[in-house]
Amino acid sequence: FPVTIAVFLMAVLNRFQNHKNREVFQSLSVIVRCAEILSFYWIICGENAQDLENIWIEGIKILDATDLTNEEVVRKIRQKFGDKLPSKSDLKRALEVKVIRSSKFARYILKKFEHHKLGSATWVLAGSSTLDVEHIAPKTPDQHNYWKKSMDGQLPYSAIINCIGNQMLLSKGPNRSAKNKPLVDKIKNY
Repeated sequence: FPVTIAVFLMAVLNRFQNHKNREVFQSLSVIVRCAEILSFYWIICGENAQDLENIWIEGIKILDATDLTNEEVVRKIRQKFGDKLPSKSDLKRALEVKVIRSSKFARYILKKFEHHKLGSATWVLAGSSTLDVEHIAPKTPDQHNYWKKSMDGQLPYSAIINCIGNQMLLSKGPNRSAKNKPLVDKIKNY
């Protein structure tokens, strides 16, 4: 029986039941964010799924420890997950070549980039329903093959177009207008 992140998160909710209390909510939020980061790194870096299952089990054991305070639980889980986290350089290398065909997952990643870049700024991205994932080099280039000729690298064009570096968030109107145009024309829409 595989232990998924859902089982781990249920254990988190069980431990931090009184989440209407501000301190309890903050602890719950920190652990959930740690789980999100670990899962993201694991997926992007292509790490072994069974190893991640074992990490969730270790996390559940920490959550179930009645002799630990909530503060100690948060510290131990942060430490445990941090120790298992692939390095940032591994993440960067993996992201450079990771093919991401799901626009929902690409939107998630791109929104996280935006939020990270903005820091504590108050600007908020438009809702998912108003944003498209724009492929800078288009999925279906025109018959002149401008894009295919312009894109070199180790990956074939069909993979390059689905790498996160070729994708950006754009509202639906400008995205549809940009379509398969050459980059100089697309920049006007961006």
